[in-house]
Amino acid sequence: MVDLWVSEYGKTLYIETGFNMSSATGIQIYFSAPSGGIHFSTASVSVLASNVTTSACGVFSANKTLEYIIKAGNFSGSTSAGAAAGIWKGYIRADFGGSKRLISSTFKFEVGMPG
Repeated sequence: MVDLWVSEYGKTLYIETGFNMSSATGIQIYFSAPSGGIHFSTASVSVLASNVTTSACGVFSANKTLEYIIKAGNFSGSTSAGAAAGIWKGYIRADFGGSKRLISSTFKFEVGMPG
Protein backbone atom coordinates (compact mmCIF):
# COMPACT_ATOMS: atom_id res chain seq x y z
CA MET A 1 0.00 0.00 0.00
CA VAL A 2 1.33 3.45 -0.95
CA ASP A 3 1.65 5.96 1.91
CA LEU A 4 2.11 9.03 -0.30
CA TRP A 5 2.01 9.85 -4.00
CA VAL A 6 4.81 11.59 -5.92
CA SER A 7 4.23 15.39 -5.74
CA GLU A 8 1.52 15.03 -3.06
CA TYR A 9 1.65 17.64 -0.31
CA GLY A 10 -0.41 18.96 2.59
CA LYS A 11 -0.58 15.47 4.09
CA THR A 12 0.45 15.02 7.74
CA LEU A 13 3.14 12.54 8.80
CA TYR A 14 3.16 11.40 12.43
CA ILE A 15 6.47 9.92 13.53
CA GLU A 16 6.79 8.41 17.01
CA THR A 17 10.34 8.49 18.38
CA GLY A 18 10.03 6.54 21.63
CA PHE A 19 11.62 9.33 23.69
CA ASN A 20 10.23 12.50 25.27
CA MET A 21 10.99 15.59 23.16
CA SER A 22 9.13 18.16 25.27
CA SER A 23 12.39 19.81 26.41
CA ALA A 24 14.26 19.54 23.10
CA THR A 25 16.01 22.72 21.95
CA GLY A 26 16.15 21.63 18.31
CA ILE A 27 14.50 18.86 16.28
CA GLN A 28 15.06 17.82 12.66
CA ILE A 29 13.76 15.08 10.38
CA TYR A 30 16.20 13.65 7.84
CA PHE A 31 14.76 11.99 4.73
CA SER A 32 16.65 9.64 2.42
CA ALA A 33 15.45 9.01 -1.15
CA PRO A 34 15.10 5.49 -2.59
CA SER A 35 18.29 6.05 -4.59
CA GLY A 36 20.24 6.65 -1.35
CA GLY A 37 21.91 9.57 0.34
CA ILE A 38 20.28 12.24 2.48
CA HIS A 39 17.85 14.05 0.26
CA PHE A 40 16.70 16.77 2.62
CA SER A 41 16.08 17.65 6.23
CA THR A 42 13.55 19.90 7.85
CA ALA A 43 13.20 21.62 11.19
CA SER A 44 9.61 22.72 10.58
CA VAL A 45 8.04 20.09 12.82
CA SER A 46 5.76 20.13 15.85
CA VAL A 47 5.90 17.89 18.90
CA LEU A 48 2.40 16.65 19.76
CA ALA A 49 1.08 18.28 22.92
CA SER A 50 -1.67 15.66 23.29
CA ASN A 51 -2.27 12.16 21.96
CA VAL A 52 -3.61 11.82 18.41
CA THR A 53 -5.58 8.78 17.24
CA THR A 54 -5.76 7.80 13.58
CA SER A 55 -7.90 5.04 12.08
CA ALA A 56 -4.92 3.60 10.18
CA CYS A 57 -2.25 3.58 12.91
CA GLY A 58 -3.93 3.96 16.29
CA VAL A 59 -2.64 6.27 19.03
CA PHE A 60 0.39 8.54 18.66
CA SER A 61 1.77 9.63 22.04
CA ALA A 62 2.09 13.24 23.17
CA ASN A 63 5.68 14.50 23.60
CA LYS A 64 7.06 11.41 21.81
CA THR A 65 5.55 12.04 18.36
CA LEU A 66 6.42 14.61 15.71
CA GLU A 67 3.89 16.05 13.31
CA TYR A 68 5.20 17.13 9.92
CA ILE A 69 3.02 18.55 7.15
CA ILE A 70 4.49 17.65 3.77
CA LYS A 71 5.47 20.68 1.70
CA ALA A 72 5.16 21.05 -2.09
CA GLY A 73 8.25 19.62 -3.75
CA ASN A 74 9.33 17.39 -0.83
CA PHE A 75 8.61 14.18 -2.73
CA SER A 76 8.46 15.32 -6.34
CA GLY A 77 9.81 13.69 -9.48
CA SER A 78 12.50 16.36 -9.82
CA THR A 79 14.44 15.50 -6.66
CA SER A 80 18.19 15.92 -6.77
CA ALA A 81 18.59 12.43 -5.31
CA GLY A 82 16.82 10.76 -8.22
CA ALA A 83 13.34 9.41 -8.78
CA ALA A 84 10.95 10.07 -5.90
CA ALA A 85 8.92 6.84 -6.22
CA GLY A 86 9.99 3.98 -3.96
CA ILE A 87 10.77 3.29 -0.31
CA TRP A 88 11.95 6.38 1.57
CA LYS A 89 13.70 6.25 4.95
CA GLY A 90 14.06 8.82 7.66
CA TYR A 91 15.10 9.47 11.21
CA ILE A 92 14.62 12.16 13.86
CA ARG A 93 17.46 14.02 15.59
CA ALA A 94 16.59 15.88 18.80
CA ASP A 95 19.04 18.13 20.64
CA PHE A 96 18.64 18.93 24.33
CA GLY A 97 21.06 21.80 24.89
CA GLY A 98 24.78 21.07 24.59
CA SER A 99 24.72 17.95 26.72
CA LYS A 100 22.45 15.49 24.95
CA ARG A 101 21.38 14.47 21.43
CA LEU A 102 18.96 11.61 20.74
CA ILE A 103 18.44 9.94 17.36
CA SER A 104 15.34 7.85 16.64
CA SER A 105 15.14 4.49 14.96
CA THR A 106 14.76 4.63 11.18
CA PHE A 107 11.23 4.81 9.81
CA LYS A 108 10.16 3.87 6.28
CA PHE A 109 7.30 4.80 3.97
CA GLU A 110 6.43 4.28 0.33
CA VAL A 111 6.02 7.03 -2.24
CA GLY A 112 4.15 5.78 -5.30
CA MET A 113 3.62 7.04 -8.82
CA PRO A 114 -0.08 7.77 -9.49
CA GLY A 115 -1.75 6.02 -12.36
